[in-house]
Amino acid sequence: MLELVDADALLTNCVKAKFGDGAQRTNREDESVRVAFELATGAWELREPGGGTPRFLEVVRDRVQAALLDQERVAELVPQKVNIYEAGGFFVDHVDTPVDPRHMVGTLVVCLPCVHTGGALVVKHNEGDVRFDFAGESGAPT
Repeated sequence: MLELVDADALLTNCVKAKFGDGAQRTNREDESVRVAFELATGAWELREPGGGTPRFLEVVRDRVQAALLDQERVAELVPQKVNIYEAGGFFVDHVDTPVDPRHMVGTLVVCLPCVHTGGALVVKHNEGDVRFDFAGESGAPT
């Protein structure tokens, strides 16, 4: 079971979130594109209350490893940052900054057990899209 997260406590350690501008090859801040905060790696740890890696991360890692065509490579989940969107926060439709596919399979999005409303994530690929609405279970510690 995950511990509930106090978003206000997290915000005291955050900076305004930037976004990757592929055209300018830079990270920049622009509130017409993104209004959010981020907590960089090193300022937080995702673990079970008694210590250790959360089981769901082990399951994801094992499934990615099983799907790799090149079994010589090892799947590793690398925490990058925590994004926090307050009421009114947003990130416009965008394509994530491209990375070398030899080194990255995808992005894992984890919704922390912090009670909230709204904030659905829509992932579009080819002609389809999938909507993830985390709010319904946002306060559930499991």
